Amino acid sequence: MGSYHDMSLPETWHVKQKVSARDPEVFGACDNQAMNETYQSRLKKARIHQKIQQADAAAVTGKGRPYLSEFENGKKPGSLEVVLPLAELYDISLDYVFGRTPIPLVQKPENIAHDEKEAVLLAIWRKLSDDEKGGLMALLRARIKPDAA
Repeated sequence: MGSYHDMSLPETWHVKQKVSARDPEVFGACDNQAMNETYQSRLKKARIHQKIQQADAAAVTGKGRPYLSEFENGKKPGSLEVVLPLAELYDISLDYVFGRTPIPLVQKPENIAHDEKEAVLLAIWRKLSDDEKGGLMALLRARIKPDAA
């Protein structure tokens, strides 16, 4: 198996497929049927959202701006050599690029549950209504001293 620099991604590859972290050549179907954008279009949206010029993005890939334009519009296939530096530049996860999650941000350590209790609290929080969340926040603020955090 060659390095990821040698592998091309199919021109018609859509985000209904995912990349395995262990074997980048093995692609499987994504469960989210609503996602039908290409990975190129997701990268383009991220670049525009970050207000990064196409020429600046092309520079980090070692490719020219015309190549990036054709890549973003699905006219040129990409490779991990192109996708990885763009995802890093845009601060988005490969899971987002390849359609495994609708959340574009990279998971930062401070946003990850550190133990089972935190995971349970997060699951409960996500089930609460906005009013319930507001009430819980008020209760917590009243119980926790400001200098305790």
